[in-house]
Amino acid sequence: MRPSQSTMQQTALALLLAFSTLSAPALWPASAEPGQLVGEIVGQIGGAMKSILGNGDFAYVGMGLRLAVLDVSDKRQPVILGQTERLPDVVQDIELRGGLALTAADQAGMRIITVREPSQPREISFAATAGPARALALDANQHVYVACAWAALRIFDVSNPGQPVEIASCPVANSAEDVLWFDGYALVADGSAGLSVIDVHNPAAATPVGTWDTPG
Repeated sequence: MRPSQSTMQQTALALLLAFSTLSAPALWPASAEPGQLVGEIVGQIGGAMKSILGNGDFAYVGMGLRLAVLDVSDKRQPVILGQTERLPDVVQDIELRGGLALTAADQAGMRIITVREPSQPREISFAATAGPARALALDANQHVYVACAWAALRIFDVSNPGQPVEIASCPVANSAEDVLWFDGYALVADGSAGLSVIDVHNPAAATPVGTWDTPG
């Protein structure tokens, strides 16, 4: 008597599961705690696009865990020129300064990447930000202002890009989600608290000076 299609499918599934158990490296070894995933990421391709910045014929794109450089001289057919190695977290925001791409990489803080060779972008340094780096802004000098959610606004001196130094932090009322530098002030999108205005004429002595409560 010929086995039914359902029986054949169940048998094939059982064989597949048995083979996987015998041949694949265990992600949940016997010593693991319940619910604990034990393993190592060995590769990654693509990802959600969270940020993009244009400069001439180039576009700099946060592509999941990488920064990618695109040639957009033909606007209808962008071409990828290069991308970084995998970063520890997703690229949330990008700013450019003198051949460098400064990126906010969420829990991985601020990452500084040289893009002088568009085909070979590479990270040269990073700085921890205490909280998730959501966005960043540059002033007219060598300072970067990083919106770090509940960890407030963090300010870095990047005069030596290979060794960024945190020089100040300034609390906000709720959650620093975005930031704009304008004429000596850092304007912070402060979550449910609206807009926070911080005087950064002296970045090392950043001082809150005003707020604007948005409806809702």
